[in-house]
Amino acid sequence: MDRQHLIEKIQGLRKLSNCQSTTLAEAATAARIAEKLIQEHSLLEAELEVTQGSTEVAAKDPIAMTDWKLRQTTWQSALLVALSKAYNCEGVLDYGADGNFGFFVVGRPSDVSMMRYQYSYFAVELTRLANLLAPNDLGRGSGKTWYKSFYLGAVDAIRKSLKSAKEETLAVATSTALAVLNKHSQEASMVLHSLYPRLRTVHNNHNIQSDAYKLGQQAGSGLNTRPSLNASVKGLLGN
Repeated sequence: MDRQHLIEKIQGLRKLSNCQSTTLAEAATAARIAEKLIQEHSLLEAELEVTQGSTEVAAKDPIAMTDWKLRQTTWQSALLVALSKAYNCEGVLDYGADGNFGFFVVGRPSDVSMMRYQYSYFAVELTRLANLLAPNDLGRGSGKTWYKSFYLGAVDAIRKSLKSAKEETLAVATSTALAVLNKHSQEASMVLHSLYPRLRTVHNNHNIQSDAYKLGQQAGSGLNTRPSLNASVKGLLGN
């Protein structure tokens, strides 16, 4: 299966999960199958690389994954870190050639392209769900906290789902395929640290609104978060 065919199958699963007649459980299952397809495709490519080799090399993508200007969006950054780990890449916060601050990815071109495709989908869906589920009585300060809490909760659920799908796939991989995938990650890490030898990790403290965070986790897990919602309004991983 080539990459375009893979993307078409993923789009088909997402379209199926958004059908009015699809149950929430079926939608969540379709989303999980989509992620397993991605991981299995990566495994298949690794098996082929063992016998055929590869001309790809890890490098820093010059185009930022984000459209920030001068200040990062924390939940998007957290989502990108999760996707980096899922697809054997590395990421760094830096200023681009245009002077704007952004999240830049280091990895093999095929890994980076899949990460970019997934990020575009998740970022749009997260924004849609947040706007749909936000309470109508949010004030200026409380609104900012609610949205941030919701986003971070959803990203946490997505991170766990991505990790689980990858672990399940790798559990049945051959040792040679595992070695190839580990090489992808190692190459990305080596390039990152050669470009940024003084790189350090910064942890942010967040003022979290617990109810919004839990609601985000439910949305990210593919669950219907409110009984009053139409059956077609599903969680992030099930839409």
